[in-house]
Amino acid sequence: MQIRTLTPSHQSGDSASFSGRAVPLPPRLRILYVAGHRKIGAWLFEALDRELPAKVSRQEVIGPVAGLARLQEEDFDLVLLSHEPPELDALQLTQAARTAGSDLPIVILGNQSEQELAASSYEHGADAYLCAHTATLRTVLWVAARAIERFHLLRENRRLHQMDEQRSQRDQEEVAKLLEEHRRIVGQLRARWGRQSSPVGMEPSSLLSESMQASLPCDALARHGRPLQTIPLLPSNFAHHYRDVLRAYVIMGCGTLAKELTELVDVLASTGISALSVLELHTEVVSDLVRGLGSRSARHVLNRAYLLIVELLLRLADSYRERYWEREHPPTQLFLPGFEPRLGRAA
Repeated sequence: MQIRTLTPSHQSGDSASFSGRAVPLPPRLRILYVAGHRKIGAWLFEALDRELPAKVSRQEVIGPVAGLARLQEEDFDLVLLSHEPPELDALQLTQAARTAGSDLPIVILGNQSEQELAASSYEHGADAYLCAHTATLRTVLWVAARAIERFHLLRENRRLHQMDEQRSQRDQEEVAKLLEEHRRIVGQLRARWGRQSSPVGMEPSSLLSESMQASLPCDALARHGRPLQTIPLLPSNFAHHYRDVLRAYVIMGCGTLAKELTELVDVLASTGISALSVLELHTEVVSDLVRGLGSRSARHVLNRAYLLIVELLLRLADSYRERYWEREHPPTQLFLPGFEPRLGRAA
């Protein structure tokens, strides 16, 4: 909303008070004045109309019922309430308006001094309280400007908060969509290649050496969260061990986890597990880890998890390549010096 600066040029008895900084006010003002039969502070309302005759659109209603109905029907830039108990209790009317959801700037005008009713006015939701006998037009202008500014700031903050919530919701949906896409890819590949099964007559744990089984941590996290899927050929607690590695990778990165990743790849390569099963395990662990996280945290975990699975699959491919080379080129006994067979001579 555009804001213009206003320097009042005339007011009887207060012309010297406008020699300071100009008052920032919107170019157009819609003011609602709710009063009783005594109309306390009406001269301030009329002075505003005289000071800004072409820019102020004012409305005046009598009684709290009509005032509350007008607040619910229309939108105003400033609301002036005349405090005339018991006919018109501006404090109760302000509290009723706030309860109804109105956040318009409200200024209460009364006969009591500001020391008596200012604190109560703030407690009931008003933006300011002015004594109709001691307040000047300059005071009303500055109080109105601050109340209008606070109103627009609150509305802008609410709009930004809603935009932030919508952005967080979109980020969460994007994270869920990415994980679902991973599951779809794994499912399609699994349906094409068939599910991996352990060799006949061998338990999954028997494929690992006793030293490798002892190196895996106990399933201390089994009681936290839902159970993770166990891929065949792997120990039952391997998924939780992989989740611990992923958590450490997210926090510390790959530089300090080279040893842990090497041991992890050795365990995977010892079972002969396929890259598809590793990706399936990785997707399940990441889905469990990002559950309940904020949008930024979830995206950070996804980014780090992507780096982990790339590095893990590369290390696993190198391990399989080395094992294949060792199988195709087994070690041979070399001849002692001087006993090498001579080519071209009969034995």
